[in-house]
Amino acid sequence: MIDWLTYSVPYTHSQPISDGSIISVTPDGEIEWNTDKRLAVRGSHESNLHVKTDRTSFNPESGLFTQLHLDGNPSKWLQGHNLFGSDDVMGLAIETAKRVYSALSVAPTDEDIVRLHSGSFGLYRVDINYSFALANQAKVLQFIHAMETQAHMKHRGSGIMKGKTLYFGQKSRRWSLKMYSKGHEITSKKKGHQLHRELGLLPHLKDWADDKLRIELTLRSLQLKDIQLDTASKWGDNTPLEMFKMYLGALEMSTQQDLTSDALSSLPSRLKPVYELWRSGHDLRSSYSSSTFYRHRSALLKYGIDIAVVQPSNKKDLSNVVPFIQVLEAVQVSNVPDWAVGTPLYFEPRHYG
Repeated sequence: MIDWLTYSVPYTHSQPISDGSIISVTPDGEIEWNTDKRLAVRGSHESNLHVKTDRTSFNPESGLFTQLHLDGNPSKWLQGHNLFGSDDVMGLAIETAKRVYSALSVAPTDEDIVRLHSGSFGLYRVDINYSFALANQAKVLQFIHAMETQAHMKHRGSGIMKGKTLYFGQKSRRWSLKMYSKGHEITSKKKGHQLHRELGLLPHLKDWADDKLRIELTLRSLQLKDIQLDTASKWGDNTPLEMFKMYLGALEMSTQQDLTSDALSSLPSRLKPVYELWRSGHDLRSSYSSSTFYRHRSALLKYGIDIAVVQPSNKKDLSNVVPFIQVLEAVQVSNVPDWAVGTPLYFEPRHYG
């Protein structure tokens, strides 16, 4: 799903739209700089999207501004939550813009609408995420902690854990990845992450989120330009998933996958000898029947262990790595649940382009 968009849409207007200004003044009373504050526009279930006039779009000949800058989570703004949602970048961007026009009680020109529908407007940030179902919330957190020590990214190194979220390239000006427990996030007390009180009364939403590992890719302006995805019209139906897989594929896991003592103690007794045999360097495909091997593999993947990757018998050899995405092969990406389709819990934009 698309979890954040920063973009500018066509809107011809003479008076700047903002929520006031922030001004820096020198001790002598001279204005050093002046920047517009973003105006919060209320959406579904008290969620906000921020807008302001894109001052770089000013045309000195006509004296008019031609673009409006939008920043926020379109899925949450349209449906009240971001547990699941559409990954149609262009559709979400256009539908959001139309609702912003209406919320501001402004009238774009016919030419503005034509440009909007063509998707010929700039994108400056796109967040894409997908959810993976594990056994329960505890297993999701175990998986993330295992990735903290086992996963790394070329030229960026290992991830950095902050709270219960694992970041790769967090401070990059181009792109970054993070993974976290969606079930834990919506039940935490952190402002902005909890479900709206009305949605919180729906048990099936919390139940759906409880066992979900959320992995999120953020593509920023410099990267969007480099990969030529800096305008909405360049995004096709499959582009978000293709980008997600490509960047996730840059994440690698060391084959030295050792469980922590806590994780090992929580391992079912039937799996402990399997884990120890694999850890010592045995190829378990030759030790078990095909059905038993894949049953054990599926069970151990929930703990971040892939027994299909044979461990070196010499533990000093740390050079072997496997693409992280292979570890998620047995964990199916969660689509929008059937019970949400056709309800206000899921906003499906009309198709454009």
